[in-house]
Amino acid sequence: MDDFDWNRLIDAWISYIDTPDEREREQHWWAHEQVIDWETPPPNNQDMLWNFILKTYQRHLSDCALHILAFGPLQSLIEEFGAEYIDRIEKLAREDPAFNHLLGGVCGEDAPAEIRARVEKVRNSTW
Repeated sequence: MDDFDWNRLIDAWISYIDTPDEREREQHWWAHEQVIDWETPPPNNQDMLWNFILKTYQRHLSDCALHILAFGPLQSLIEEFGAEYIDRIEKLAREDPAFNHLLGGVCGEDAPAEIRARVEKVRNSTW
């Protein structure tokens, strides 16, 4: 995906999350569905999910969108593909306070114990 496609997807995903009007939300369902597809094994789409997270958390997000990004895509990545991404997650959490804050919204209760412990150790707080 090029930058235009990423921006189109992220804008639509945010609109889906933040738009209260049901008919207007339906216009953006495709973006939400795409992200859900990346969250679901079998693997092969986890790099797309990781890139979505990286590009989205840096946006100015509503509290609702921030919570859904943490509790949805980021938590799914940690639970399903945590062993593959935990080093990158820890590094980014140490380097970027905004990502560390996002990590605070992850429960990760279905992640392997070692991965969950590493997430809990690197994040500054939970919310």
